[in-house]
Amino acid sequence: MVSWILHMSDLHLGKNPALERERLLGLAKWLEGQEFGVDHLVFTGDLIDAPTVLLSCVRKLKREYPDRFSKLRPVADTDAVLAQVEAAGPECISLYNAQIREATLHSMEQGGSLFCEFIDRIGVERSHVILCCGNHDRIRFAGEGSFDCGTDHRVDEEGAAAPFEAYDRLCRMVNSELSHFTQVYTRDGVSFVITNSNWRSPTRGESNCMCVNCGVLAQKLDELQKTAGFQRTGSLLVAHK
Repeated sequence: MVSWILHMSDLHLGKNPALERERLLGLAKWLEGQEFGVDHLVFTGDLIDAPTVLLSCVRKLKREYPDRFSKLRPVADTDAVLAQVEAAGPECISLYNAQIREATLHSMEQGGSLFCEFIDRIGVERSHVILCCGNHDRIRFAGEGSFDCGTDHRVDEEGAAAPFEAYDRLCRMVNSELSHFTQVYTRDGVSFVITNSNWRSPTRGESNCMCVNCGVLAQKLDELQKTAGFQRTGSLLVAHK
């Protein structure tokens, strides 16, 4: 039996909503006219565009709190913005974090609604949509620090959930069986090993060189291989990068 898997990634929605809607629904229309049907849709992260979210956040802070954020430069460089906010002290950090959370959640709601419309247009069952988190889908909090995965190379995925609130909201919109947790998700004999590659590195800040939860991923892979009827050819690793 042949299964058709549509792989999509890095839509970075939010920069030009009208054009993005036209292009995405145009793709849906093209797919509707094909002889094959899409059985699974795998989206490997970056539904939204973090620099766009960041700029909207900075501009709103400068507009609403000019006395506190007058020196904050509206640039699409997360590390540069975070450094300025953190240097400004706890009150500015709190104001920034509240606004970046609100802006990211709003962007994900908008992008998620369009993505759901695309999914329904191409006729893929929601339970057959597989997602993983991209670095742009992660809320970029100030003063967050980094994790120490320790000698067993494990991250507390539940305790470190706050940056993934927007992504988890997307999961609830699309397929509520998914989340930011490392997991094995099986449908129609295909096992998708979904890993979150966006745990903040202790040494690399908000760069694109972040971490997977190595210890938990190894555990999930071991459990999968011990499953009755396991076939390596029927398993796919899903990650953003």
